[in-house]
Amino acid sequence: DLPGPAAARRALIDEGKVADLPEDSFTAGYTGHLYAGRGVELLLELAARLPQARFLLVGGEPQDIQRVQAQAANLANLHLTGFIPNAELPRYQAACDALLMPYQRQVAASSGGDIARYLSPMKMFEYMASGRPILSSSLPVLGEVLNEHNALLLPPEDVSAWQQALLD
Repeated sequence: DLPGPAAARRALIDEGKVADLPEDSFTAGYTGHLYAGRGVELLLELAARLPQARFLLVGGEPQDIQRVQAQAANLANLHLTGFIPNAELPRYQAACDALLMPYQRQVAASSGGDIARYLSPMKMFEYMASGRPILSSSLPVLGEVLNEHNALLLPPEDVSAWQQALLD
């Protein structure tokens, strides 16, 4: 029962939850932490290469938000919300035309250890429930659930492949 992307964006704007997410703009979204290996650098590069699209990043600890804001100071199409309660995440995911999981080959946990071989991100299941297209890194562990029938799997280090996928 989620609204379509344009209606969801309109509702978030009307409620003052986000600014400048035009109803008619293509919006790619990411929800979750901004730790190392989660693909933030790839998201920033995509935002730089695709200025006509909007990138909605939902989540992150305050220090991570500050770091990303500093890196993205010149990207007017990148929107960071900071922490959003889990109960509200579906509304933000609904506002996106596509949802991104750009995990890298090494993924940091909150403890700093590498969890790339055995991660099972809740966001993957939330994304699937949203009914939006999913673009995900082609890590073996994610391939246990995601495949060519429910996601587009892309090399985590190939920004051009991600860019082309968003353009298609």
